Amino acid sequence: MSPALLSSLAEAHARGGGGPLPMRSWTAGGEAFGIEAFQAVRNSFAPARIVNGYGPTETVITPLLLKIDPDTPAAAWDGGDWLPIGTPVGARTAYVLDERLQEVGIGVPGELFVGGQGLARGYVGAPGETAARFVPDPFGAPGGRLYRTGDRVVRRADGSLSYLGRLDAQVKVRGFRIEPGEVEAHLLAHPRCREAAVTAVKRSEEAHLVAYVAGRGGEGADSDLAEVLAAHLAERLPAHMRPSLIVVLPALPRLASGKLDRAGLPAPEWKAGADAPPQGATEEALARLWSSVLRVERVGRSDGFFALGGHSLLAAKLVQRIREEMGAHVGLPAFYAAPTLAALAALIDDADEARALQDVDALLAEWEEV
Repeated sequence: MSPALLSSLAEAHARGGGGPLPMRSWTAGGEAFGIEAFQAVRNSFAPARIVNGYGPTETVITPLLLKIDPDTPAAAWDGGDWLPIGTPVGARTAYVLDERLQEVGIGVPGELFVGGQGLARGYVGAPGETAARFVPDPFGAPGGRLYRTGDRVVRRADGSLSYLGRLDAQVKVRGFRIEPGEVEAHLLAHPRCREAAVTAVKRSEEAHLVAYVAGRGGEGADSDLAEVLAAHLAERLPAHMRPSLIVVLPALPRLASGKLDRAGLPAPEWKAGADAPPQGATEEALARLWSSVLRVERVGRSDGFFALGGHSLLAAKLVQRIREEMGAHVGLPAFYAAPTLAALAALIDDADEARALQDVDALLAEWEEV
């Protein structure tokens, strides 16, 4: 079954308070198997064997798999966010190639190409797509073919392969190519995050990363989960890889197969101004600029610049407008040090006061010289 369904069963059993169930074997496949979900399955079901199978439909059933039994050392799965997808089965081949279809070394990411027995002949009535996906095998016998999976993988030191994400799932945000799966893996590494999906959403003609998460605390217990996960990512990812918005759901939508239903994810709501209104001249002036640059109707005191869809390019634009329209001087680091409206306004006021004191000191020094 899918890892998502398998881990849900494991969690349900753990909530029931029963001890480990002596299962003989569990086989998972169809999507990436997170390390944390894998550990939950081992703890709840204590299977003698866990099989993580991998294989697109075009490669017919399971060309690669990883088998873990009680004697398998932890090194077989350590060092990644997902369970490795293993090694080829039977008369199959698996190559990790770069964009020029050259083989890459151990530890170097590339695209997975599967060959050997068991490949489909192609797509019915679609010769162009067949030619694009089923390419000549430069490593095998004449006439052989490789299927380009579109999956980004890396070969481990033990020869097994680790899944890194889909090449066609890469998104471009403000000039940076981002692998959503990498952000998802960091979210799932937090003990309070049960499910995660990251996607790019267009807003004001610009792409923004949005994360959808479900927590482990149950209904009403995850009110602060978005803030907790945002702080968690801030310690681990550069600014351009952090989601502009984290949406907390009771559970992520799933297809009947148990796979994530990305089309069923709700449209993000960019909320602002729900808390106390701006106070004082600096906050009010700053709120007007935020509203204009971020294209939101209202901004409250505790609203965060990045939580409202801001990013480094918009921050640079705002820095210029703050200087021109407010006469205040702030740099880009200020938006990370003071991300809320009230905090940034206080920083501006403090800086203005400090400059005023410096000006007074300079004037007194001139008087003393005179």
